Amino acid sequence: DDSLGVAPADRVTENDYTPKINLTYRIDDDRLIYATWSKGFRPGGVNRRGTFPPYKADFLTNYEAGWKTSWANNQVRFNGAFFWQQWKDFQYAFLGQNGLTNITNAVGARICGIETDVEWAATESLVLSGGISILDGELTKDFCKSLDPQGEPLSRADCLLNNPIEFAAKGTRLPVVPGYKLNLTGRYNFDIGEYGAYLQSSLVFQDATRSALTPFDPSVQGGDNRAYGLVDFSAGIESERFHVELFIANAMDKRADISRYTQCDQKVCTQEYIVTNQPRTIGVKFGQKF
Repeated sequence: DDSLGVAPADRVTENDYTPKINLTYRIDDDRLIYATWSKGFRPGGVNRRGTFPPYKADFLTNYEAGWKTSWANNQVRFNGAFFWQQWKDFQYAFLGQNGLTNITNAVGARICGIETDVEWAATESLVLSGGISILDGELTKDFCKSLDPQGEPLSRADCLLNNPIEFAAKGTRLPVVPGYKLNLTGRYNFDIGEYGAYLQSSLVFQDATRSALTPFDPSVQGGDNRAYGLVDFSAGIESERFHVELFIANAMDKRADISRYTQCDQKVCTQEYIVTNQPRTIGVKFGQKF
């Protein structure tokens, strides 16, 4: 801290810009298409362990083309987009010596996919909606956790020779990126006397995901994160002054694998920990307007 008269051993100073260009073409009052090019970043920083070098900013360049449409006299809304993203020097965190988190720049990756959502007012009372995302994310270059004296990841040959368990080849699927996700929701609105009421149910499903970037880590973490589906129910009644809702979250009491980790370097620790979702929860919400 310079205010205390002690300068940090490492510093990171960088300059860049984050542009965005968007083009929109309105076909008619109910339909439009668009294209976007944009760039964003996360700042670099200094690692807690002084012997591990600082990490640089990572940049994500996004190319996107999509549509926003309404059909059947606005009873159906259909939106979606295709996207392709280049992730340069993305920041990758992992546990190192003494259980301290190391952050390094993991060369490059790319993510491409499609996402859509549909909402259908089937009747004046019943609304059905759903969405799906299909994703494909992978490394665009070889990666090694071990660094050379300049703080850069070792080459493929040096990594496979000296630390093969810390190597991930070009084309390796990115961690925590599912192949697809989908959601479905149904809501029925009706009246009870002078009050408005509703019944609603929803389903969320996510494909399996890798738990770590290098192939070795999942082998000691019990594998990858499993696919899961969660179901919620709710019912409510409301007026201009108040609303009451009875809900059941995770009605089937499923245990989802959100993430996995060990408490120190995977070469040393083999005890896995799984971060899971909230168990079945039944509750009541009340709101009052004053």
